[in-house]
Amino acid sequence: MTFRRLILVAAAAIALPVAAQPFHASTPPTLWRDASRAFAERRYDDVRLLLPEATWRSPLDEADALLLDGRSLLATGQTAAAARVLDTFARRFPAHPLATDARLGVGQAQLVAGDLSAARATFEAVAASAPPNASAQASLWAAEVAVRQDDIPAALRFYDQAAARADDPVLGASALHGRAFQQLRLGQYDAAAATLEALERRYPQTPYAQGLGLAFAEAYTALGQYDRLATTVAPRLSDLQGEAHARAQLRLADAYLRLDQTADAAANFEAVAEDTSNSALPYRRPALFGLGYAHLNSGRFSEAVDAFARVREGQPDSLGIQAAFAEAVAYARARQDARADEAFARVVENAPASALALDARYERAVLLYRRGRFADAATAFEGFLNAAPPDDRRAAEALDLAANARVQAGDAAAAERLFDRAARATQDPSQRDAIGLRRAQLLFDARAYDRAFAAYRRLADDATTPDTKEAATFWAAESAFQQGQTADALAWAARSLERYPRGRFADAAAYVRAWSLFRAERYADAATAFERFLDGLGTGASSARYRDEAHLRLGDTYMALRRYDEAANAYSRATGEGRDYGLYGMGQAFFLGRNYPRAQRAWESLLREMPRSPWREEARYSLGYLHFVQGRYDDAIAEYRRLIAEAPNDPLAAKAQYGIADAYYNSDRPREAAEAYTVVLERFPASPFAADAAGNVITAYEDLGEGERGRALVARFQRSARPEVAEELRFRQIERAFARDERAAVRQQLEAFLQDARTPALRSEATYLLGDLLVAQGESEQGVRLLESVMRDEASPKRLEATGRLGDLYLAGNDAARALAAFQTLERLAPEGHAAAVESKLGQAEALLGLQRAAEAVPMLEPLYRDGNAEAALLLGMAYEAERRPADATTAYRAAARGDDAIGAEASILLGRLLLAHNDARGALQAAANAETRFDGFTDLVAQALLVRARAQTVLNQKAAARTTYQRIEADHPGTEWATAAARERAALGN
Repeated sequence: MTFRRLILVAAAAIALPVAAQPFHASTPPTLWRDASRAFAERRYDDVRLLLPEATWRSPLDEADALLLDGRSLLATGQTAAAARVLDTFARRFPAHPLATDARLGVGQAQLVAGDLSAARATFEAVAASAPPNASAQASLWAAEVAVRQDDIPAALRFYDQAAARADDPVLGASALHGRAFQQLRLGQYDAAAATLEALERRYPQTPYAQGLGLAFAEAYTALGQYDRLATTVAPRLSDLQGEAHARAQLRLADAYLRLDQTADAAANFEAVAEDTSNSALPYRRPALFGLGYAHLNSGRFSEAVDAFARVREGQPDSLGIQAAFAEAVAYARARQDARADEAFARVVENAPASALALDARYERAVLLYRRGRFADAATAFEGFLNAAPPDDRRAAEALDLAANARVQAGDAAAAERLFDRAARATQDPSQRDAIGLRRAQLLFDARAYDRAFAAYRRLADDATTPDTKEAATFWAAESAFQQGQTADALAWAARSLERYPRGRFADAAAYVRAWSLFRAERYADAATAFERFLDGLGTGASSARYRDEAHLRLGDTYMALRRYDEAANAYSRATGEGRDYGLYGMGQAFFLGRNYPRAQRAWESLLREMPRSPWREEARYSLGYLHFVQGRYDDAIAEYRRLIAEAPNDPLAAKAQYGIADAYYNSDRPREAAEAYTVVLERFPASPFAADAAGNVITAYEDLGEGERGRALVARFQRSARPEVAEELRFRQIERAFARDERAAVRQQLEAFLQDARTPALRSEATYLLGDLLVAQGESEQGVRLLESVMRDEASPKRLEATGRLGDLYLAGNDAARALAAFQTLERLAPEGHAAAVESKLGQAEALLGLQRAAEAVPMLEPLYRDGNAEAALLLGMAYEAERRPADATTAYRAAARGDDAIGAEASILLGRLLLAHNDARGALQAAANAETRFDGFTDLVAQALLVRARAQTVLNQKAAARTTYQRIEADHPGTEWATAAARERAALGN
């Protein structure tokens, strides 16, 4: 369209001067006039008939006739003849004013004849020698030829020449117009846009400057300059008609869509669709497709679905497949998951080999994941991965999501494999870190804390991004804490605080550290840690969530330290979600501190203000017990009855019923007590109170003089109870007799019980009890065998106790090797944080000392010593002393000697002896000071401490004091080895 118009303009430029030429007088006027009129009227054959009859009177007349003849030949398509005539004219009359026009006519004739090379040479020659406008005209024709030769770079060069040489606005505009469209053809969109802008700026009144909206739209679309497209094309739409209008408006609508001007986009897409609804132009479906996206981006999902459906229906082409995919996306955005699922499946079914089918597989998998159908989602992601090329950009993310889905579906092994593949699939270290962090977090959320801990540890060491390292370090501490690995939790919390003291996990890490200290029973350190944590806690929301919890845990810590007033104060500061536990804990603190009125007020506040608190039953029972210990038995009974009425199935209900019975018994109402104990048997036969209730039923009826009735009632209950309950009751009665030291009867009962008991756990408990009883009665060999059988029983609830008891027995029997083996077994069995774990370390250390392997005991004891364990301090002092490290031994003994128990006594004795051995008699005297009062109840240890005192006094030449101390030992501990030593050493003093 463009170039046909250009040719007509050029032809007109040649024809107009010829038609204006006057006839000379030497030519017959009538004949000339007739020929000229015939040419003007385009009767070219008549021109040819008239001119040969003329008689030319001059060369000028002949030149005019030749030119008119050549033009006529050209106009009638006789291009070869026209070229010859016009070329003759140009050669015979080179100075003629129209010689250049004739040469242009020659080129035009060559062009029409299809001799492109000759035409281009002719036009180039004219352009090189002609005046500016003619040169510009020739350059335009040369550009036309170059375009036909598909030599677009040359065409652009000719257009540039024409634009530079033209004085005529139409020629200049034509040159810029042609250049712009060929630049568009070459994809030189920046240059095309600049040329179009220059055309409008320089030649705004020419026809070529009109109707450029589509050209601008194509250029700006390709450049992605949608804002310029919108402002440039919108006001030019009215200049366009037909296909150009539809196409430009489609481009404009797309620009609005990309600029997020969805209302304008929708309006223009709708206009295109409506204007082309009855047209053969291929723009209606693209317009509906764009309209669908405009609705989709505006959240009008049902309208979007309708538009996309109209595009795809009956049209299984590429656009139809795209519309089907977009329709599925619209359903998904509208949360119509079932329809979205069907729509994505339709894309895969109709175009299984297309890229959109792969997209549909992926989106469907994401949809299933979002719906919580994790097993199906994992399968879908794996199907996508099987269909996708190895370098698909979504592979790593799909593997990551598939792994997450497998974790959620409970398939940890498959999740691990997928996470590993996801990490290998990504080349981005930060994405690899993120995948690793999510993997570890999901393991944590799934409560696979051991595996989460291992994963976080690796990330903390190996991650490339600082944020990941920081997060992994904290979560390693949290994972260790959650699985009860207190030592690891402390170590990683300390690492987090050391490396990231002002990081986003600083509060959380400090909290984990304090909690871990509490769990390790390092209560003094835990209290300090919680206090510092609260002092340093910020005021933001991320910190505030820890505040209440920290006050509650600080209260628990003070309770463990028996600092009840401080505990109550800490509990009182919990004002958020934990306030109910704070009130309960406050009541406990006041109760243990014997401040009964305030304890009562705290529990009553909880019951009055918090009807849904999970601590109501605890508070209700505690309130009843508070009345009980103060002798207000009827009030206690009332509270216990309220608890049973409010929560009949709570575990405390059995305890409350037992408390009712005890209250009746203690208020000297044995009949009511017996009846209440009987209720325990009837309503709570499987509770841990049933055995004691059975015994107390008998006791209460005995007080009434009806003992036989009580025994019959209990026997009847045992016979009617379920076998496992009857067996449990029978064993608990044996335990009760054991606690009352009825050893002879208990032995017979245990042996009989083991003959016919069927419950494995009870049999194991009975075996342990019998073994312990036999050891106490001096039958150690048989008792040890029973305890060893319990230790070997992996399902026994007494396995830990039996193992520790055996270790102690082996130590007492000077069998250090077997003791070491037993305590090593205990270490393997004990969960981290369990008291047995500490007991195993202490036992191993004592056994190693017995085997004279003190060097091995030292590293085992030092961590416990640092945690404040007094027994560890005592044993460590002995190990240091064996290793000939008296200064370290002295320090350890002093730490152990602070207590007023047996450990403190033994440590004081060993300290005194060590100081005496190193000539520090005054220190030894101080170590043994106040032994009688500090260690009252430990007779032998008091005697030994007094002996250290007497020896120190002797060294200090305090003979009178030494003699008095020796005499006291002899008087207070007669017949002991210590009294014998005292008598001998007193005699050695002389007078």
